[in-house]
Amino acid sequence: INCIKNNCRRGSICAVSAVASYKCICPLGWTGTYCNTEMSTDTFRFVGTSYIKYKDQRFNSRNLKYTQVSFSFRTSSRDGLIL
Repeated sequence: INCIKNNCRRGSICAVSAVASYKCICPLGWTGTYCNTEMSTDTFRFVGTSYIKYKDQRFNSRNLKYTQVSFSFRTSSRDGLIL
């Protein structure tokens, strides 16, 4: 159970998983078991332990005093609940 012979694609990171032998952690814009499915980066969906990591490639470091990030959340159904 390790990442020696993994099928992770697109520069994804292989992580050892208790459920399966490994799990691919996909880069932005890719999804799927092996990160082989392109996805829109306009809308994100979260499931379980999903997260977003923001890194602006134009800057090596950032002055947090002036950095602003905003998010807008909505459900995909009328009676949805966001926790």
